[in-house]
Amino acid sequence: MKLTDENDLVGGIYDAALGLRSWEDIGNRLVTHMGALTLMFVVHDPTAQNVDVVTTLGLTPKALKEYGEYYAQHDLWVLAALEKRQFDQALLGSQVVEERLLENSLFYHDFLRPLDMYHLAGAMLKTADGNHAVIGLQRPRGSPAYHQTDSQRLTRLLPHLRRAMEIRQRLKQAEGGRHAVLAALDHLSLGVILIGRTGKIVHVNAAADAILNLQDGLARAPGGLRAASRGDDVRLQELLTDVQQTALSRLPFRSAGGHVRVRRLSGRRPYTIMIAPIGTAMMSGAKDTPTVLIFIADPGSLPSDPSILRNLFGFSPAEAELVLALISGATLPEIARGRQLSYNTVRTLLSRAMARTDTHSQVDLVRLTMSALGSIASRYSST
Repeated sequence: MKLTDENDLVGGIYDAALGLRSWEDIGNRLVTHMGALTLMFVVHDPTAQNVDVVTTLGLTPKALKEYGEYYAQHDLWVLAALEKRQFDQALLGSQVVEERLLENSLFYHDFLRPLDMYHLAGAMLKTADGNHAVIGLQRPRGSPAYHQTDSQRLTRLLPHLRRAMEIRQRLKQAEGGRHAVLAALDHLSLGVILIGRTGKIVHVNAAADAILNLQDGLARAPGGLRAASRGDDVRLQELLTDVQQTALSRLPFRSAGGHVRVRRLSGRRPYTIMIAPIGTAMMSGAKDTPTVLIFIADPGSLPSDPSILRNLFGFSPAEAELVLALISGATLPEIARGRQLSYNTVRTLLSRAMARTDTHSQVDLVRLTMSALGSIASRYSST
């Protein structure tokens, strides 16, 4: 595949994250790009042992169901990559598990061999909610093994696949094109801003509008979006420029954006911002076509009294503190360090909080509790 075609594939990945193109279509293109026969792209929730299927190719519904219900817990490639902490890098099957061990395993005999899946090129991507996005592209045993050039080809796609999963976590799939996507964005509790090809703001949802009107560290400017702190603004503008320029120039290696925390003039907890490219399906030749997608989390706009969460959901004090920290944008390792707890203890608290709310992922837990706190905040502000 030419680099220009690879760039089109990257654009398609972001389109799929926004619901403007099917993941099945992207899966077919990935298989062609990597010379594979089968594909599995799933998100593992290690706390709930839950598997969210993004897309697959070459697997029967029966095999897919069996993988989600049983074999995911015995996937030697995933288990070995987890044990070796081989995150966010392209891996070839033999680099993860010796062929001898694979061939003698239950996973191979009962699941892989009937599907003629043997050679692997894949990766395990850390997502912001503590889950693992796992992509595996397989070839039959009789086919040539993957080579280092295949690993390099997949490496170029990984930052975009990871960012697409972060977008996917924040949005429900929207059908019907750009207007449907904008409608979905407008109903999010998170602030959402779209930046156009000239660098100016072209769309702001209600949550982002409220944040910008405060002028508490973030503000509208003639050239787009600015942060009050010079250091934060430098990082913000670097990310915006990087994403925008690569999107418009059609370079073969597109930026996947990134994250930045923006300090607030009031001294309240910083905004947590994620910047990502817009897929090609939302772009046009128009002056105001969006090229950059920005998510803003404002933990300070929500009630921060743990007793409110305890009363709403029956959390223990420690669970309520954990959920509030997650809403503020803290990661599980940061929470563990800040509260001088072991990582396993924090994971246990998360699992208990999810069980109390009948949620199956950290994202669902945060979304549910943010929605509840947002409703309380709106009631208080209207009285």
